[in-house]
Amino acid sequence: MTSLFAAALAVATIISPVAAQGEGRPKNAPAACPSREFDRFFEEFIRSSDVRRRYTGSTIEERSIAAPQRPGAVRPATPERFDIALFEYTWADATSVQRWEKDHTPITELSLDMTKLPNGSWRVKYQPAIFKDDGVGDSKTLVRKIGKPRAYIFASTGGCWKLVQWLK
Repeated sequence: MTSLFAAALAVATIISPVAAQGEGRPKNAPAACPSREFDRFFEEFIRSSDVRRRYTGSTIEERSIAAPQRPGAVRPATPERFDIALFEYTWADATSVQRWEKDHTPITELSLDMTKLPNGSWRVKYQPAIFKDDGVGDSKTLVRKIGKPRAYIFASTGGCWKLVQWLK
């Protein structure tokens, strides 16, 4: 019995450092794409500033949403500034969520439309909207969209996506 315990302890001692390394990747190792499914990738992009920094291009091209085919202004990227947030399972305007955190001003809910583009990129179109509570869990029904629509374009790169354009 004692030898079984000693053997198990020896195996645990040998395996523990390996298991500990597997739990977190070394700081200089490249991060894998958070998900192969765009909607899950997008949620991670919103939730994590590290993911936003890693998967945002060094520059963002700002184009007109009315004429996205025309070239626009290229600006340095600021991954900290992103208009979309998640608030209690609801897509919301990030600025309104910040206001709510300060003084509980109501948030501005967003309607999102995610569209896969022919080249493997994705367009996430968002617009302020009014929703009606269905009375069933967290479910809500879109009543109408209000305000100006905007969109982000995520280019397909190396098995993942990178934010490269902002249409406004």
